[in-house]
Amino acid sequence: MASGSSPICVVTGSRADYGLLARVMRGLAAVGRLRLLVTGSHLDPANPTVGEIEADGFTVDIRLPLPATGGDDLATARAVGVGVAGIAEALHDDRPAVVVILGDRFEALAAAQAAFFLDVPIAHIHGGEVTVGSLDDSTRHAISKLARWHFVSNAGARDRLIRMGEAPETVWLTGAPGLDDVAALEPLSAEAVAGELGWSEPEPFLLVTYHPVTNVPGETDAGIEALLAVLGDDHRRIVITGSNADAGGDALNQRLAAFADAHPDRVRVRPSLGRHRYLSAITHCDAVVGNSSSGLIEAPFLGKATVNIGSRQEGRPQAASVISCAPTVADITAALADARSPTFLAAAQNVASLYGDGRSSQRIVDLLIRLADAPPPGPKRFHDPEPEADHGPV
Repeated sequence: MASGSSPICVVTGSRADYGLLARVMRGLAAVGRLRLLVTGSHLDPANPTVGEIEADGFTVDIRLPLPATGGDDLATARAVGVGVAGIAEALHDDRPAVVVILGDRFEALAAAQAAFFLDVPIAHIHGGEVTVGSLDDSTRHAISKLARWHFVSNAGARDRLIRMGEAPETVWLTGAPGLDDVAALEPLSAEAVAGELGWSEPEPFLLVTYHPVTNVPGETDAGIEALLAVLGDDHRRIVITGSNADAGGDALNQRLAAFADAHPDRVRVRPSLGRHRYLSAITHCDAVVGNSSSGLIEAPFLGKATVNIGSRQEGRPQAASVISCAPTVADITAALADARSPTFLAAAQNVASLYGDGRSSQRIVDLLIRLADAPPPGPKRFHDPEPEADHGPV
């Protein structure tokens, strides 16, 4: 492939990774290097979000629809197989210099497997993190072992990747690219957010997102029932964004829709708010509630309290503005009460970010171009740390 001109392929499979990748994509597009592969829930016939990508001015070069995945684990496994085959065909024809993958979703794992077997180097963003309550914990580490280069959000993640055998010179501490949007945010007004949600006047509200807990049997059902029991008695407005496409997501979305139908005056459910509306909603909400990573990464950066429920995000660094609790009525109730206290709310406005400074995307773009234009990296080797001194037999 020709040095200095080969495309850099960015893969996005959901609203979650697109919001974090958009500024990286824009930086690559500005120098004519972006090749965009869209798959997963972006192309869901019932609720496609590919239009949001195109409305942002991006050209979608490759579209790869996947089977529906929100029902059960077999559907997810089948979608991974379809994704590996389809993405492999696309990359084989296109031959990018690098494939860029963010995070840990099943679509990302499919893209990583396809690129790996085609010997296309993978640059992985947000590797080295831990989320105990999700199968994504294992897929994230699997992608890291297939990847050649790593752009991580925090020092702990970098150390963990090196302990996993990744060479230190291939792991860069760039920070979380999703914070770039937050740092540059010009939020909608409270009145505009209320109007977008069908309310005539702004009032205090909770911003809720709850995803399946795929690694802890029973927690998804117990957690959503406890959360909705608490929210049912809360009496304030509630804005709920839809669950993701993991196994169990369809059932969760049905449960959330039924809850909204039972409280039509004060509850709104939206499959996706879009990145700008979502960040604006964080700006104006009382607290972010649920088990989304945005409660740990974006909300603290914006000085907002988070009630983080259950084990899904367990293992990620948590700012002092995050209250983690068990998925029970008593614990969620207590956590919400703590999050509302004036002392806690004041402290939340001044927490330090644990995921970077809001200038990550350009660092990543610069590294990607340098790596894409360099000679092929050669065989990947397992990095062994210096051996400990021999203290004799155990």
